[in-house]
Amino acid sequence: MKKNLTQLCALALSLFIAAGPALAQERAVLPEAASAPAPISLGAVDLPQAAAAGDVSAVQAVDAAALAAPASAVAASVSAPASAGAVAVAPASAAKAAAPLARLVQASAEKFSPAAVARLFGDARGVVPPGQIPPSATAVLRDAGLSPVRRQRRRLKLPPGVNTVKPVSSFKGRISPVERNHYAVNQVLADGSAPVALDVDLNSYNLNDKASRAQAMAAVETALQKLVDSDPSRYGASADFGAPSQDMGRVHVRYAPGLVGDPSIFALFRQWKRGTQKDGSPYRVGVEGGQMRFHIKVFNGKPYVMSYSGGFASIDPSILPARYSDDDMARIAQQQLRGDGTDSARSARPRRRSSRARRRRTLADGSGSSEDDPAGRISFIGRQIAPLGQDQDSTQWRVLDLFQGSDLGGNQAIVAVDANTGEAFVINPQDMRVRGPKGAGLPVAAAQAAARLPAAPPVARATAQASSEAGAITGQVLGRGNSVATGEDHGPIVAMPMAHAYVIDDATGKVVAITDQDGKFTVPASVTNGKAMRLRVGPNGIYSPVKDADPKDPGLSVTQEAAPGQEARFLLNPTGSDEQLTASINAYVDVYGLIDWVKANLADLGMEDARFNDAIVAIVVNSTEMVLNAFFNPADKTLNLMKRGQIQQRVRARDGSVQTVTITGENTAQLKVDRHEDTHSLDSAASQFDLSDAQKANPEYRYVDHLVEAVMGGDTDEGTADLGSMLSTDNPEIGNGFLISIVTQNGRSLPLPNPNDIRNGTNKIPYQAFDPNDPNSDPHQSGNTLMGTAWMSYQDLIGALGHDPALKAAFRHFFLACLYMQPSSAASALSHMIIEGLRADGSNALAPIIRRHAQDDHGLNLGTESSTSA
Repeated sequence: MKKNLTQLCALALSLFIAAGPALAQERAVLPEAASAPAPISLGAVDLPQAAAAGDVSAVQAVDAAALAAPASAVAASVSAPASAGAVAVAPASAAKAAAPLARLVQASAEKFSPAAVARLFGDARGVVPPGQIPPSATAVLRDAGLSPVRRQRRRLKLPPGVNTVKPVSSFKGRISPVERNHYAVNQVLADGSAPVALDVDLNSYNLNDKASRAQAMAAVETALQKLVDSDPSRYGASADFGAPSQDMGRVHVRYAPGLVGDPSIFALFRQWKRGTQKDGSPYRVGVEGGQMRFHIKVFNGKPYVMSYSGGFASIDPSILPARYSDDDMARIAQQQLRGDGTDSARSARPRRRSSRARRRRTLADGSGSSEDDPAGRISFIGRQIAPLGQDQDSTQWRVLDLFQGSDLGGNQAIVAVDANTGEAFVINPQDMRVRGPKGAGLPVAAAQAAARLPAAPPVARATAQASSEAGAITGQVLGRGNSVATGEDHGPIVAMPMAHAYVIDDATGKVVAITDQDGKFTVPASVTNGKAMRLRVGPNGIYSPVKDADPKDPGLSVTQEAAPGQEARFLLNPTGSDEQLTASINAYVDVYGLIDWVKANLADLGMEDARFNDAIVAIVVNSTEMVLNAFFNPADKTLNLMKRGQIQQRVRARDGSVQTVTITGENTAQLKVDRHEDTHSLDSAASQFDLSDAQKANPEYRYVDHLVEAVMGGDTDEGTADLGSMLSTDNPEIGNGFLISIVTQNGRSLPLPNPNDIRNGTNKIPYQAFDPNDPNSDPHQSGNTLMGTAWMSYQDLIGALGHDPALKAAFRHFFLACLYMQPSSAASALSHMIIEGLRADGSNALAPIIRRHAQDDHGLNLGTESSTSA
């Protein structure tokens, strides 16, 4: 039976993974390689809001040491001027945990293959069965009597005697997450659980004052720690090896003022443990899948825990001491792939200097130990506690150092080394539903783009001056791209303001001004000295630069003389409609616009979040590593957009004959796609441990400073990213007109689907729970339910509240519930949206709206009670 084309076109496109090396987050595995530059390395100067708005009085001198520091550290060195009845929602069951180690191995492929995190069109975990093509194209082929031919799984080529492992789907000691949702203060679930009032009086704090609010949230965090310790099993934890509160690494505890419902507090924790290195120094390490969420409602100053979910693993502290050094474990991993020694004790022995020097070159440049030794390619991924073993009975929690490398044939392989025992295991990424790319070389387009990524420009010294003073230079920076005014892809090409862009003195390379929201800027007389200057501008500003991966494209920048008293006008991409040049402007305006939109809404709520300033490091356009796609890579925090391209797919006709069809798709640097991908960067930023600057500088925290593995479920991630794109543009369509053509081997053009889009907020796709262990389960299926229910509920709010109040309410109660609660599933996310509408008197204006759209549009019955465990 034919499926509805509208539904099929709304499904996600699939991954086509290219190879890639260690990116910015890798650490050298030998001391001599520690100073090797990362393939992508830049630090955007993150200036205060006043400077971002064009107030150059906030721009001070930044020395070379500060420029080498992280963006957040640079920012710190720059001084800023002062300036209806309760309805219960019940997912059918608790979210299923991914197979042990699966998410970590998937993250490794994401980290070392830039094309492995296809957040828009592919599986949110960066993995798909081999040979998939866009589902919308699959539907067209099916109508033409053609079915895709799937490629066979590739087996690793390894030396004899190497330990290989395919992680089992479950074992006795794994985390068993729990979930309890309450929708009224007096609601008691069937298992006897009820909302818990925390012993904190928020009325004694001034929640409008940042310092006082921080103190209040610290008190809430302490109360939550005591709550978990009082009854660990209730919250999915154990006290077998100490109080679970010591494992509660804070992600955030955030107060959110209410609009439709009463205020909320979003509290999220990830599990971490403290161990010791071989030299006795301490280290922190995250536990795969260990997380706790608390959704708290504040009624008359009293915080009530209305929802909690997740759980922590019971970790025996005897596994935590690392008895092997970083060098030891790197050699063990490398020798597992080469087959020149699999015994742990032998692996830890020093090697001959000539061999060591040869490996040093390998680890420094990622090129491999020699031209004929592909198994010499190895890069450190990270350390995490995860379950691993040869079979169900032997599986146990281990402290694992993971390495990305290649087998004897150059195919991607993962090596897990137990830091406590020295045991090593080789994992085929395809067993984790990851298509391992051949080799480990950086794709040509990405390498060329990376080579052109500049370091953050220094900032010129300036003093406060009036913008109208004599000797100042004023001007405006515009760029021609697809208009965002329509809120949809393919808007007319117009000149748009380039907000927050750097204006650079071409002679010194220093930033002398930053544009405001209208693209306007002023270079003070104290910088110009009353003389003309040669100024340079491009798609580069306070959040990240845009770089073109196509070496044939000219760099988008304008350099011209500007004199005091004259209005200087800079226009990027001044003529024509070349889509690859336009892509740079689109990406800049679209991404910067989303970040500004989110930050402005948060500021209205008094919820400023500095993490989003550094959510992305670079935006790469016109890449070819994954045509017909786009992705945000959480490992190096890059947003990657593809140029127009084609893929070939082998298909089988009804008569058994096999042929090749060519599928062509457009450049993915379009408004709705850009906003979707950048929302993924915000999701990722909101899932990281909340570390102070001192902790980030401390080697103890190097394994948890930036985690690739996200907290929220894949379906929630996709639905939230769609929602960010739709709400920020006030338009439900994503990727309209994406497919350009589908042509058979004999030249016959097949009809394109109608509508020809990727997804749409008005969809009525039936809900299907996402199972991360099922290779046929699609996170977009339930992600469509999440964003579709939220979008249609927003439309109902417009009728009740008016457009502007409804948009603010949708951001506050729908978007933030996903962003800060990081739910494990789309169904759980809808539960949090329901809780957001609750008031102290038990009324809930959001509940009937959300429940109706979930049921009527997607067939998801949101019940009146939620009490689940797994």
